[in-house]
Amino acid sequence: MEVSVYLVWFLLLELHNTLKTFLFFYEIAEFLSNLPYNPAIGPELDVLNTKPRPRVEARHNNMMAYLTVKDPSLLYNYILPFFKSLEFKSRKAVDFQLWEAAVKLRALGYTTSAKPKEYFIAISKYINKRYSTNVGLRPMTPEMVEILKLFNRPPVYNLASGLSYRAYSDINRKAKGLTGYSVNVYDNGKLVEGSPFPSYTQAALALGNINISSAISKKINTDKLYKQRFKFESTVNSDTTN
Repeated sequence: MEVSVYLVWFLLLELHNTLKTFLFFYEIAEFLSNLPYNPAIGPELDVLNTKPRPRVEARHNNMMAYLTVKDPSLLYNYILPFFKSLEFKSRKAVDFQLWEAAVKLRALGYTTSAKPKEYFIAISKYINKRYSTNVGLRPMTPEMVEILKLFNRPPVYNLASGLSYRAYSDINRKAKGLTGYSVNVYDNGKLVEGSPFPSYTQAALALGNINISSAISKKINTDKLYKQRFKFESTVNSDTTN
């Protein structure tokens, strides 16, 4: 009886904490939705309506709350300018420099070339493993110097034209004959037959479960394993662009 009462109390406490987290995330989402439009490169008005629409959702039997903002356009047009107006006085300054570089690489289309995409993946891995002994990429390494040089060139996606990020992505994929993302799947370190797969869905089907596409999306290029065995990595599409 005492165990049952304790379990009910524990579950109620967890639910209460989750609800508080949801309310907190909704407050953050509302704040982000009201940030001013202020891109470094782009039209003066947000004609494409890229205003942030953060998503708050529950996972793991509704015991965990998540706030997600993914679209490169809204990150570049709203959230990046807001954080650039702040001054970081801790290790977060290093993380922000790397995150800013990653946002620019993706939003301005540099990752459509092989080497910049490698840099983007390296930043992603570093940010996800920055507390480990494998420090990887960090500011002012030769790789970061090369990234900064890239930003002195005209962007691949001409944001002033008024085309959406998705439109540019579709144009680029068609030009290269691509139909989706290429994904390498590793099973305990061994490349799964059929890799690279042209999409998350195809990779999920190869593993026998179409419902894990979202898991692939969350774990790709992070070195985090799915079910303690599967690792997902983007492939770098070779081209002749330097």
